[in-house]
Amino acid sequence: MFFLFFLLAFSVKVCYSYYMKITEDQINKFVEDNDMMPLGGDMFEDAGGHVWHEANIMDEIERSQPLNNLFGDVAGALNKLTIIK
Repeated sequence: MFFLFFLLAFSVKVCYSYYMKITEDQINKFVEDNDMMPLGGDMFEDAGGHVWHEANIMDEIERSQPLNNLFGDVAGALNKLTIIK
């Protein structure tokens, strides 16, 4: 039973991330909100001197957005799941 629950929640999460598109506006807003400076191409430097690639910024945006569908609670519960033996 647990396996089916896990499989359903995992497939929902994979489908959600595959179909979710990050726009340039979202990336620009993230860059501005975090005081980043463009280095050239798709690289940015934050205030602490760390260099970020655009793909890393997209990952952070995806992680910060909640799942807006029927299975959002299921996927959120899996993120907080602790298995105790």
